[in-house]
Amino acid sequence: LLTGDGRDRALEDWGVFCSSDGGESWQQRVSGLENEWAAADISPASLVSLDASSMNPEVLYLSIREFPADVDGKLEYHAGIMKSSDGGRDWQWVYRANSEVVLSDNSTEYWPDWSYGPGGWSPWSVGVSPSNQDVCYGAGTRNLGTVDGGVQWQQIVSDNLPDGSSATRGTEGTTTYGMHFDPFDDQHLFIRYTDLGAYH
Repeated sequence: LLTGDGRDRALEDWGVFCSSDGGESWQQRVSGLENEWAAADISPASLVSLDASSMNPEVLYLSIREFPADVDGKLEYHAGIMKSSDGGRDWQWVYRANSEVVLSDNSTEYWPDWSYGPGGWSPWSVGVSPSNQDVCYGAGTRNLGTVDGGVQWQQIVSDNLPDGSSATRGTEGTTTYGMHFDPFDDQHLFIRYTDLGAYH
């Protein structure tokens, strides 16, 4: 369970919450999600999308943005994807960017990066393969995927051509509110776009 937007939210009411008794009680799971910037008047990060592996529900991927980071004593906002391998008890970055550069340096570039920079990307939606906990896709203003648990992320939007141009693969980077795996075929994915319809 996500609380979503961190603005104007007390820390005890914010974060990822987990229930192991069918919703009778909930435990806050925020180790690694807390602000690096210690000022009390800074709101916590916005938590955008969460998905778990049905094969191993202890493995979670979380899209996060507006994360207050302390960079050499200065406030900087970061965005990206965090991962937990223990049911949300601890979280680590697997893709991290500020407005100018991919800090984790673990993704392939393509035309939006060259034209606009990474822009503090975090997906509107993440989806994890039902049969492989290492396969996760994120869709939004940029569409990326990993097949090795977040060690590397590959863009899935276009082919980079030798002359510096790009050719589309059929997916577009726009407002996406759903990245879904077919429960009967883990090679079949669906993306729901607010302004383009459904892709697969």
